[in-house]
Amino acid sequence: MAGAFVGLKAIGRLATLLLAGTLLCACVNQRPGEAVCPAATGGPQPTFDASLADAMAARWTGAPGHPHQRTEILVLSGGGAWGAYGAGFLNGWSQRPSGLATPRPQFDVVTGISVGAIMAPYAFLGSRYDGALMAWFRGAGASSAFTPRSVLTAPFWDSVNDSQPLEDNLRRALSDDVISGIRSAADDKRTIWVGAVNFDTAAFTEFNLSALARDLPPESARNAMIDRIMGASAVPTYMPPRFINGCMYMDGDVRQNVFISHLHGAVQAAAGTDRPRADIYVIVNGTVGDHRVITGDALIDIAVRGFEIAENEIQRNSLREVYDYARENGYGFYWTSADDVVADPKDIHGRRDICPGPQNAAQQFDPSFTRCLFDAALLKARDWKNPWRTDRP
Repeated sequence: MAGAFVGLKAIGRLATLLLAGTLLCACVNQRPGEAVCPAATGGPQPTFDASLADAMAARWTGAPGHPHQRTEILVLSGGGAWGAYGAGFLNGWSQRPSGLATPRPQFDVVTGISVGAIMAPYAFLGSRYDGALMAWFRGAGASSAFTPRSVLTAPFWDSVNDSQPLEDNLRRALSDDVISGIRSAADDKRTIWVGAVNFDTAAFTEFNLSALARDLPPESARNAMIDRIMGASAVPTYMPPRFINGCMYMDGDVRQNVFISHLHGAVQAAAGTDRPRADIYVIVNGTVGDHRVITGDALIDIAVRGFEIAENEIQRNSLREVYDYARENGYGFYWTSADDVVADPKDIHGRRDICPGPQNAAQQFDPSFTRCLFDAALLKARDWKNPWRTDRP
């Protein structure tokens, strides 16, 4: 009898906790009352293509004999913890001996989605921020990006994780020096963009971080940039959405994994020739080929694996679109991915330049994996005769 009474008390406490969690979460996670998306019913908005074309035209038009008349474009994909690959590759690219091909240029345009949006400001500002990229991504674990919510309250939240750690890291990363550097680049008509999906309109949306740094005071620019990067990297159900100007934004991977504008006309006019010169470099933070894992039989494992498979297909299609666009216009096209530095653990045989691929969703956030991935990518970019691919993915 006493045991039954104790059991009833335990059930009562659990029910009370569940009820309290339900009430608390219902209050906290309702859509903000002021968050009514005007883009869902409003008129047309300025397009990314037009804005970027204007910037390119302003950068090169009327500058005959300019020492740099080749447009250099860097495209950074999504990929979560696989961002260690892109961070390592950028570090290695900076260290590449001058005698080897494809030295790292100063980029006129940088675009990023998801984890690519997080690393985009550092990649845009150049090699002097390589150390910051290394500190962020080499050996990074899940705790640097999110903390899991309570299992008792998770069903009532807008995501299974709290992304406050990522926001705190972004606030530290977007220092006054970084904001100032982006503002100076904007004055020189160099631009940086991050991509997110407007969940109210279902439209892929590009945010111009350069314009924010140029037009707003540093603290306001920092807050606005954090909002947009957080929105661009908010994996649905996994991370909470971001509300910007009344609209809900989440991970750009839902629509595209890499993006660039059709700015051929602007480049052509600026160059003063019908054979404009441009190079597009794409860093894929992950593998383009199918990545095999043993999928756990749990809700989160299945959801994450489903998103990974869909993301991989979107990634290939997005990459092919950029390749076809570059080929059509005679641009240089170079891409790299982690396919050749990650293998099944049983196939490595003690090699130090190959990382054992994660066998489930959680293992990609293992610090030993992100450390190995960063180091392998650095060696590849620095030492390989040609670390780039130019074929159609």
